[in-house]
Amino acid sequence: MNMLASILFGAAFLMLLVLHLAGARWALSHLKSQSRNEIDMESGRADNFDATMVRTGRRAADSLQTAFHSAPHSSSGIVHTLADCVMGENSTAQAVVSEADLTLLDGSRIVEFADCEGVMTLASHCTVGGHTASRTEIRLGSASAPLIRSAGGGLSVFAPRSPGPVLRISREDSHPDLLRLATDTWLCRGDFHAGTLILEANLVVLGSFSAGPESNLSGDIRASGNLRVAAGSVCRGNLVCGGDMILDEQTRFERVLRAGRSLRLEQGVRGEGPLPVVAYANDVIILGPDVLIRGKVASATGIEVRP
Repeated sequence: MNMLASILFGAAFLMLLVLHLAGARWALSHLKSQSRNEIDMESGRADNFDATMVRTGRRAADSLQTAFHSAPHSSSGIVHTLADCVMGENSTAQAVVSEADLTLLDGSRIVEFADCEGVMTLASHCTVGGHTASRTEIRLGSASAPLIRSAGGGLSVFAPRSPGPVLRISREDSHPDLLRLATDTWLCRGDFHAGTLILEANLVVLGSFSAGPESNLSGDIRASGNLRVAAGSVCRGNLVCGGDMILDEQTRFERVLRAGRSLRLEQGVRGEGPLPVVAYANDVIILGPDVLIRGKVASATGIEVRP
């Protein structure tokens, strides 16, 4: 009798165990099938995906229908989220729009555009194939995009200053305060400060450099100290300095900016030319209102967008 009871008890226990395992397996498969086309934004992360729905975890939902926001044109991989969104490393999307903060991690790629209401953080080596816009702030590690633009500051208050005396430096003319390094390059031993400057050759400065309003700088400039170009100027050559670099209002640059410390681009600065431009800084990059850059921006510290 005791043996029969033991056998029946063992059989019942095994049956319960099998039913429990089957139920767990069914629940797991059901959960996977339900979440295949949805991103849970409670964790704020999205790796490689083909999104059709985005769960917004930071806002209370009135109903099951409002708990999700349909991604427009989701078959093309466009993501639209009401909450913070973080694109995972090496992830890809056609476009992404966040009505909060947006972060693109290393190697992430957006084919068309990235747009957000909050702070946009672009890590190293991420790529945006179209416009990149934020209503608040853009912080860049090393990003490549056809267009990076800070918010507009309304009508420009820039008024051209009096150009003052004009200094022309060419390849052919001699300059008593400069030494010739090559047929197209001059050397200044010390600081170089000019009013309106028309530079038609390359210039190496063993000190700080500044050029006055409405200068036209066609040659490359390399300064060991700080570098500043006054308002309304055009820079067609590369600008490199070991210190801080400032481009004043309404200045245009067409090639490479490289600052050893900080880089500041004041209101209305335009970075665009025949080829995509580049702006680098070993410290912070500060963008004034209505700054437009068609190319790449990279900072070792970060980007500040100021009114």
